[in-house]
Amino acid sequence: LQLTEKTSAEVGLRYEHTTSDLQSADGTQLIDRSYGDLFPSVYLSHQLRENVTVSTSYARRITRPTFNDMAPFIYFLSPTTFFTGSTALQPAISDALKADVSVGSDFASVEYAWVTDPIARFQSRVIPEANVQVSFPTNFDRQRSATGVVSAPVELLSWWTTQNTATVTWLSIE
Repeated sequence: LQLTEKTSAEVGLRYEHTTSDLQSADGTQLIDRSYGDLFPSVYLSHQLRENVTVSTSYARRITRPTFNDMAPFIYFLSPTTFFTGSTALQPAISDALKADVSVGSDFASVEYAWVTDPIARFQSRVIPEANVQVSFPTNFDRQRSATGVVSAPVELLSWWTTQNTATVTWLSIE
């Protein structure tokens, strides 16, 4: 959507509905879940000068647990180490704000994201009385992250140009 000669926008809204139904071989209901949510996205871009552009965006996303993450099957990794799924696992919902600036071939970006119920795979618990270790996926309460990226080309020789990128990330999982 062209708002002005130098400003454009993209807006999206999607609804997703998920039904998860998992039963054991004998018909016992293990997972019976149905949920839906709206996932908006907004992107704005403005050209300040001929080769200088700034943009900002917001997006909401979903990460669903995989079948193996939810299925309560036991995978034997060794006689004392197991992996299993978790029928209590919930989807993770993420929201992200991002701002970019590009000046010719140079680029900088900052992003802040927060996730509700992030999925953490391979969380281990030792059961001392059985002398076993069990790994399973679980949901944490929340995850927050901030990321900064700077990228610029460097011409080493007339025939050799490298693209150099530096990324810094801060991550907090609770």
